[in-house]
Amino acid sequence: MPADADVSPDCGEHLAALTVDSPATTLSMGGPDLDLLYAHARIGRHLPQRWAQHLAPTRAHNPTPCSVDISDPGQLTWRLPGLESGETLGVCAAVAWRPTSDDVDNVDTWLLVDYPIDDALELLLAP
Repeated sequence: MPADADVSPDCGEHLAALTVDSPATTLSMGGPDLDLLYAHARIGRHLPQRWAQHLAPTRAHNPTPCSVDISDPGQLTWRLPGLESGETLGVCAAVAWRPTSDDVDNVDTWLLVDYPIDDALELLLAP
């Protein structure tokens, strides 16, 4: 991480993200937050349904070792339950960057990482 970089959480609804701003580059990375993972597990969509018992419905009420964490220096970490034989997982994380400009806010890189799981998987898995 460059010494002159500013790292900050940049989360949104159902999005765990961070943005790194340096004099040369703005970089955002993000993916599903714990709330969204729990919601998908509860209905068995993209995650094993049994994971709902291991994931907390909100970060504030999380007694489990499973988590989505943002920490310095610019780390975004998903700690999820293990998969059992025959189970599958469909989760996407995104990274976007551009040269830093004094006249442009970092919202463009943030918008690119706030991407719905369904849309991402459809594009990535298309024949």
